[in-house]
Amino acid sequence: MIKFALICDQKHRFESWFQSGAAFDRQVEDGLITCPYCDSVQVAKAIMAPAIARGATPPGQNVPCPGSQTAPQNLETIEASPSLPTGQDDGGLREALEHQRELRRLVIRLHEEIHAHAENVGDRFVEEVHKIKDGVLAPRPIYGQASVEEARDLIDEGIEILPLPSLPDEWN
Repeated sequence: MIKFALICDQKHRFESWFQSGAAFDRQVEDGLITCPYCDSVQVAKAIMAPAIARGATPPGQNVPCPGSQTAPQNLETIEASPSLPTGQDDGGLREALEHQRELRRLVIRLHEEIHAHAENVGDRFVEEVHKIKDGVLAPRPIYGQASVEEARDLIDEGIEILPLPSLPDEWN
Protein backbone atom coordinates (compact mmCIF):
# COMPACT_ATOMS: atom_id res chain seq x y z
CA MET A 1 0.00 0.00 0.00
CA ILE A 2 1.13 3.54 -0.70
CA LYS A 3 -0.24 6.87 0.50
CA PHE A 4 -0.25 9.76 -1.96
CA ALA A 5 -0.76 13.45 -1.29
CA LEU A 6 -3.30 14.56 -3.90
CA ILE A 7 -4.55 17.86 -5.27
CA CYS A 8 -7.56 18.67 -7.45
CA ASP A 9 -7.91 21.34 -10.13
CA GLN A 10 -9.49 23.63 -7.51
CA LYS A 11 -6.29 23.35 -5.38
CA HIS A 12 -7.91 21.26 -2.61
CA ARG A 13 -5.32 19.00 -0.96
CA PHE A 14 -6.07 15.57 0.50
CA GLU A 15 -4.46 12.17 0.98
CA SER A 16 -5.48 8.66 -0.01
CA TRP A 17 -4.09 5.13 0.06
CA PHE A 18 -3.63 2.96 -3.04
CA GLN A 19 -2.51 -0.57 -3.73
CA SER A 20 0.27 0.77 -5.96
CA GLY A 21 1.22 3.68 -8.19
CA ALA A 22 -0.25 1.79 -11.14
CA ALA A 23 -3.53 1.32 -9.25
CA PHE A 24 -3.66 5.08 -8.66
CA ASP A 25 -3.05 5.74 -12.38
CA ARG A 26 -5.84 3.32 -13.41
CA GLN A 27 -8.32 4.82 -10.95
CA VAL A 28 -7.56 8.39 -12.08
CA GLU A 29 -7.91 7.36 -15.73
CA ASP A 30 -11.27 5.71 -14.99
CA GLY A 31 -12.54 8.77 -13.08
CA LEU A 32 -12.87 6.84 -9.82
CA ILE A 33 -10.99 9.34 -7.65
CA THR A 34 -12.83 12.49 -6.65
CA CYS A 35 -11.94 15.43 -4.47
CA PRO A 36 -13.75 15.08 -1.12
CA TYR A 37 -14.30 18.85 -1.01
CA CYS A 38 -15.66 19.67 -4.48
CA ASP A 39 -16.16 16.27 -6.20
CA SER A 40 -13.78 17.18 -9.04
CA VAL A 41 -12.37 14.19 -10.90
CA GLN A 42 -9.41 16.29 -12.07
CA VAL A 43 -7.03 14.87 -9.44
CA ALA A 44 -3.25 14.55 -9.55
CA LYS A 45 -0.42 13.64 -7.21
CA ALA A 46 0.83 16.60 -5.19
CA ILE A 47 4.45 17.17 -4.25
CA MET A 48 5.20 15.35 -1.02
CA ALA A 49 8.16 14.47 1.13
CA PRO A 50 9.07 10.80 1.07
CA ALA A 51 8.40 8.78 4.22
CA ILE A 52 11.67 7.02 4.92
CA ALA A 53 11.75 4.57 7.80
CA ARG A 54 14.82 4.70 9.99
CA GLY A 55 15.89 1.84 12.15
CA ALA A 56 18.17 -1.09 12.71
CA THR A 57 16.44 -3.49 10.31
CA PRO A 58 18.95 -4.85 7.80
CA PRO A 59 18.09 -4.28 4.11
CA GLY A 60 15.89 -7.00 2.64
CA GLN A 61 14.53 -8.16 6.01
CA ASN A 62 10.77 -7.89 6.48
CA VAL A 63 9.35 -6.22 9.58
CA PRO A 64 5.90 -7.36 10.74
CA CYS A 65 3.20 -4.71 10.75
CA PRO A 66 1.65 -3.93 14.14
CA GLY A 67 -1.27 -6.26 14.77
CA SER A 68 -0.26 -8.77 12.10
CA GLN A 69 1.45 -12.15 12.44
CA THR A 70 3.93 -11.75 9.59
CA ALA A 71 4.69 -9.39 6.77
CA PRO A 72 4.31 -10.53 3.14
CA GLN A 73 7.40 -12.42 1.99
CA ASN A 74 7.47 -10.84 -1.47
CA LEU A 75 5.95 -7.88 -3.20
CA GLU A 76 4.48 -10.00 -6.00
CA THR A 77 1.82 -11.17 -3.54
CA ILE A 78 0.76 -7.57 -2.98
CA GLU A 79 0.87 -6.62 -6.67
CA ALA A 80 -1.22 -9.68 -7.62
CA SER A 81 -4.09 -8.77 -5.31
CA PRO A 82 -7.11 -7.23 -7.04
CA SER A 83 -7.56 -3.48 -7.19
CA LEU A 84 -10.74 -1.51 -7.79
CA PRO A 85 -12.52 -2.69 -10.93
CA THR A 86 -11.69 -0.95 -14.17
CA GLY A 87 -13.26 -0.98 -17.59
CA GLN A 88 -16.90 -1.68 -18.29
CA ASP A 89 -17.36 -4.48 -15.72
CA ASP A 90 -17.01 -2.27 -12.65
CA GLY A 91 -19.83 -3.88 -10.67
CA GLY A 92 -21.85 -0.67 -10.67
CA LEU A 93 -19.05 1.34 -9.04
CA ARG A 94 -19.21 4.17 -11.59
CA GLU A 95 -22.97 4.47 -11.17
CA ALA A 96 -22.65 4.44 -7.37
CA LEU A 97 -20.00 7.17 -7.51
CA GLU A 98 -22.18 9.28 -9.79
CA HIS A 99 -25.14 8.84 -7.42
CA GLN A 100 -22.91 9.90 -4.52
CA ARG A 101 -21.75 13.00 -6.44
CA GLU A 102 -25.36 13.90 -7.26
CA LEU A 103 -26.42 13.44 -3.63
CA ARG A 104 -23.59 15.74 -2.51
CA ARG A 105 -24.66 18.37 -5.05
CA LEU A 106 -28.29 18.15 -3.93
CA VAL A 107 -27.46 18.47 -0.22
CA ILE A 108 -25.24 21.49 -0.92
CA ARG A 109 -27.98 23.05 -3.08
CA LEU A 110 -30.57 22.41 -0.33
CA HIS A 111 -28.38 24.21 2.22
CA GLU A 112 -27.88 27.13 -0.19
CA GLU A 113 -31.65 27.46 -0.74
CA ILE A 114 -32.48 27.29 2.95
CA HIS A 115 -29.80 29.82 3.87
CA ALA A 116 -30.98 32.15 1.09
CA HIS A 117 -34.71 32.00 1.93
CA ALA A 118 -34.97 31.32 5.67
CA GLU A 119 -33.78 32.98 8.86
CA ASN A 120 -31.28 31.17 11.08
CA VAL A 121 -32.66 31.56 14.60
CA GLY A 122 -30.01 29.27 16.08
CA ASP A 123 -30.75 27.85 19.51
CA ARG A 124 -33.94 29.95 19.71
CA PHE A 125 -35.58 27.61 17.19
CA VAL A 126 -38.10 25.97 19.56
CA GLU A 127 -39.05 29.32 21.11
CA GLU A 128 -39.51 30.94 17.67
CA VAL A 129 -41.61 28.01 16.42
CA HIS A 130 -43.94 28.33 19.41
CA LYS A 131 -44.27 32.10 18.91
CA ILE A 132 -45.18 31.57 15.26
CA LYS A 133 -47.65 28.80 16.16
CA ASP A 134 -49.27 30.96 18.86
CA GLY A 135 -49.59 33.94 16.48
CA VAL A 136 -47.17 36.12 18.48
CA LEU A 137 -44.90 36.32 15.43
CA ALA A 138 -45.81 36.40 11.75
CA PRO A 139 -45.19 33.13 9.92
CA ARG A 140 -41.83 33.04 8.16
CA PRO A 141 -39.34 30.38 7.10
CA ILE A 142 -36.82 29.67 9.86
CA TYR A 143 -34.18 27.11 10.71
CA GLY A 144 -32.06 26.48 13.77
CA GLN A 145 -31.06 23.92 16.38
CA ALA A 146 -33.19 21.71 18.60
CA SER A 147 -32.34 18.66 20.65
CA VAL A 148 -33.84 15.31 19.69
CA GLU A 149 -36.20 15.58 22.67
CA GLU A 150 -37.29 19.11 21.68
CA ALA A 151 -37.86 17.98 18.09
CA ARG A 152 -40.01 15.06 19.29
CA ASP A 153 -42.04 17.43 21.48
CA LEU A 154 -42.65 19.76 18.51
CA ILE A 155 -43.81 16.83 16.38
CA ASP A 156 -46.05 15.59 19.22
CA GLU A 157 -47.61 19.09 19.30
CA GLY A 158 -48.48 18.71 15.61
CA ILE A 159 -45.78 21.11 14.40
CA GLU A 160 -44.20 19.94 11.16
CA ILE A 161 -40.41 20.14 11.22
CA LEU A 162 -37.67 18.40 9.26
CA PRO A 163 -34.03 17.82 10.10
CA LEU A 164 -31.57 19.44 7.72
CA PRO A 165 -29.11 16.86 6.36
CA SER A 166 -25.47 17.52 7.17
CA LEU A 167 -23.17 18.92 4.50
CA PRO A 168 -20.84 16.53 2.61
CA ASP A 169 -17.72 17.85 4.36
CA GLU A 170 -19.35 16.80 7.65
CA TRP A 171 -19.72 13.19 6.40
CA ASN A 172 -16.10 12.26 7.06
